[in-house]
Formats: sequence, structure tokens, C-alpha cells
Amino acid sequence: MIEFHPIVNSTPTPGLVLRIGDTEFRYLRLTHVFESCVYAIWVSEPEQARYARRPSKILLKLLDDLSSTNASKWGRLALPPVLAVPPLAESERQQELDVAWNLIKPLIESFETETNLDRKRFSYLIRARAEALEVKYLTLFRMIIRYYYFGRSRLALLSLPPGLSANKGGYSENKMEISDEKNKIKRKGRQSVLAQELGVNKFIVFEDDISDMIASLKTCLRRGPTYQSLAHEEYLATQFRIRHPDIHKAYLNGEIPEPVTVRQFKYYIKKHADLDDNLSKNLRSLARQQGYLGSITASGPGEIYEIDATIGRFYLVSDEEFPKLLGKPTIYLIIDRWSRFVVSIYLSLRSPSYEEVRHALLIAFTSRELRFKGIGIDVNDKRWPVGHLPAVLCPDRGSDFMSSAMEQSVVQDLLIELTPLPPFCPDGKAIVERFIREIKRRMAGSGIKGVYADRPMDPLSKRASRKAESAAVNTLSDAYRILVEIVIDHNNRPHTTLKRNKEFVKNNLSPVPQDAYLWGLQNITGLRKAPLTDEDYKKLLLSTGKASISNGVLKYKQRPYLPNNET
Repeated sequence: MIEFHPIVNSTPTPGLVLRIGDTEFRYLRLTHVFESCVYAIWVSEPEQARYARRPSKILLKLLDDLSSTNASKWGRLALPPVLAVPPLAESERQQELDVAWNLIKPLIESFETETNLDRKRFSYLIRARAEALEVKYLTLFRMIIRYYYFGRSRLALLSLPPGLSANKGGYSENKMEISDEKNKIKRKGRQSVLAQELGVNKFIVFEDDISDMIASLKTCLRRGPTYQSLAHEEYLATQFRIRHPDIHKAYLNGEIPEPVTVRQFKYYIKKHADLDDNLSKNLRSLARQQGYLGSITASGPGEIYEIDATIGRFYLVSDEEFPKLLGKPTIYLIIDRWSRFVVSIYLSLRSPSYEEVRHALLIAFTSRELRFKGIGIDVNDKRWPVGHLPAVLCPDRGSDFMSSAMEQSVVQDLLIELTPLPPFCPDGKAIVERFIREIKRRMAGSGIKGVYADRPMDPLSKRASRKAESAAVNTLSDAYRILVEIVIDHNNRPHTTLKRNKEFVKNNLSPVPQDAYLWGLQNITGLRKAPLTDEDYKKLLLSTGKASISNGVLKYKQRPYLPNNET
């Protein structure tokens, strides 16, 4: 219970309290008084000191207006009984008090200067002191707030032990439950637009939750470059799910809104996270144009495929008795954005063009066994399931993808939406780019002859490229065999992004690209689909050209074709 003792004819001084209201009272305690302004903190019950905010600036004119109303009165607040009795000399509580005071004394002296009470300066000084003493920032911050909350009393640094008061039972051990409904902890800030549909978000972030957020971000940063939005997804799928399983389950079922929003996550990270240089360099922002547009956001498998082509870092030779050097092939890759499932891989020694892209699209929904059996590769439709053509194809701005033939064939003939990335945004299709990097890394580490690791940009890498050229012994079939094994391994390896997917967590599914692709095709409804059937696409993707018939033999592109039977 708050004990307010009014006083009359008072001058604003640190420690005094201004009571505001006629029936329901609010209490504003002054912490600092300067020539043109004061700093004050809102106070209430003693146990609410844990959740108090830092002192805020109030101009003297505004303070005079508040105090001059009939509903306002100056006075003092009595200290809680446990803090009103000083500890015995040389007792443990006295030693605890001395240690606590020595921790914050330099900061209290610094905050007597008005400029140091600025929000950024206030946090900076506390953080610098915490790093110097190797203590937590939050510990020092709460000690300082308690000091001002209870009227700049050193006794405020003593902890409030749970116990009985005159009018209430013991303090609740559960931080989420406070017996007095009037002073119940409430979530601050605006509610989501989904509050009308899913209800009010009542989840409150505590110290343990903030620690989980920071730990989740650091885990993501140790893996490599990441964004705070991705770390937020990782936090909800891991630490939050473990600490609050019931709330997380309700969130997955769509019964409540998102308990911790991205904005909240960024706020607490900015306020409390202390990252070293090695981690900070992996933290990415969205300052540059990223190419993440609503038109290329996938809701399920088969909606959006990313396509890209790269020059392989290996040399091929012909399959002859005396092999000839053929050069470096171009690798075409098509990968599903939602599931990370690789649906097609195609090697070509020709120059980049739509004709090569057409072959890559055809492989996407062609039987693997029929496609690769002729070149001696042991793969079937079970190890690498057949895909489907997408509703949207996302290429970069390469010449083969931006050609008029590509636009004519894909958009007008195949009726597939084409969404090329804006300039200078290669990370708009980071999924296929990362898989290309993985292919080159695994090829370089395989020890296969004719493979080199780095792009030939300097004398060492150029020398390695020349050595690989002279040592090449692999044919096109050998290269396909290696790449198909890499694709199958990728499709059946757990993926970090899929572990954060709500649908996978909800249905207890394995976060594997192949399983995700097949499950999504069967269970996710309302997805954009390619408008034509696979049979129609096979016909549309066939090559056109001239052939000749003579003596019952059909010749097409210098190859003879004989009839299957005499009729």
C-alpha cells in the first residue's frame, strides 16, 4: 500500500512526489532539478520498481501547470518497512549495501550533470561502467533505477525479500501474477492489427526472455552473416518455444498474435546486446535494396523457383579413345524458394542462351531415371523426386535470362510469370546463389582432377586453373554423376530455415528440403500454380527445326532415327 504524506508550500526538490488525480492517483517523483527543467520517474507500489523506466525530462513550465491544478498535490512517499530500517553495522546486509553503493556511486555523481541524463548518454555511461566492472548492464541499470525510485535512498539498494504485508499475503513467486488487479503488469505499446481477430497480446518480456533473444542472435551470427529478422524467427522457433511451450503452441495454431514482434526483438537487442567485433561484422542491415518484393515471396512449394547459371570451375574432356579438351561447362540450377529443394541441374558446353534454359526447365519435371539412364548415372525418381514447373520464375539480369526469346517463351508461351531482380540485388535470390557456392566448395574439396578452387584473378589462382586444364580427365557423364550426388545430398540434409517454419514445427515434420517439397505439394492449399499441365509443357519445351527423310531414315541435326517397327 502506498503511504502518501502531503506537504504545503513546497519547492520542487529531488525526492519529492507530485500526486496527480482525484480518485485514481498517479505519483511522479523528482530525481533531479535544474534551472530550466526537472527529471522525474513514475512510481507506484514498491514491487513495481523492477519495471520502472529511466528518469524523463520535464520542463519547469509543464511541471508548474501539473502542480497548479486542484487534482495535484506535493508530498512524500513512505519507504517500505523493510527498507526503512538500516542494517546492523558489519552485518551481511550492510556489506551488501556497501558493495552495491560502490558499484553505482560514480554513475550517480555523473548523473548530477544534466547532459548525462540524456537517453543515449545515460545508457552509454552505465554500459561503460558495466564493462569496466565486468558485471551485467541490466544489473547496474536496475540498481540505479531503484535508487531514484525510492527517493535517492541508499537503502533502496537492498533487495525486497518476499514476505507478508499488513493488508496482503506474500508476494507472488510468479512474475506474471500480481494479486492486486489494479497494479497488474500490462504489456506496453500499441496492439497489433490482428488484435481484433486473435485477441489482445498479453505476453510480457522479462529478463530471461531478453537473455534468450541475445543468445539466439549470437548463435546466428556465429554461423555467418544474418539479419535481425532471421534471428527473430530463430528465437521464436527455438528459445521461445522451449521457455514458453504453451504460448508457442497457441501461436502456431493461430489462436494468439505473435507474442514477440520483430520490432520488440530489435528494440531489446539494440538496448541490451553487447556484441564483439567478430559477431558485429556478421550483422547485416537492410540499408541496401534487397530485391525482397511481395511478388517474389513464396507461400509454399512450386510457387517460385530461383534459376541461375554459373561457369563451373572444372574442365571436361571428350569420351573418346584420345580425349579432347572440351572446356569449362555452364551449370544451370533451378531451386524451389520455399523448400530449398533442387528441382533441376543441367550442364552445357554451349554459350548461354534461352535454348539452354529451356533444357533446364524440361529436366525439372522429367523422370530422373529416363533422363540420366543414358549417361550411366544411377538415380531414380525415389532418390530425386520429379518436380513441377512453377507459377513464378526468378532469374537475375544475365543475358540468357533477359533475352527477348526468354520473355517470349516463358511469359507468353509457357504462361509463367517472370520476376527478374532489380539491378545490384544478387541476394534477392540468395538461395540458389548459396547452393552454387556450396557446389564449388565441394567440387574443390573432392580432389577430382581438373578442378580448381578460386576464380583465376591473381597469379596463383591462374596457375591453379592452368594445372587443372592440363590434368582434366573427367567427361560430361562424370561431372553429372558428381553433381547429382551433391544435389541428392542437399535435398536430404536438414536445413536451418525449415526448422523455423511454423508449419513444420506444428506438424512435427523433418526439416529436409525433399520432405518439405513433397509435403507442401500435398497439404498446402491456395498456392499459385503453373496454368498448364506437364504434358502441355513438355510439348511447348520441345525444340523445333528441319529434318529430312530418305530411304526410311529420318535425319535431324545430323543424327539418324529409325522406325520402331516396319509399319
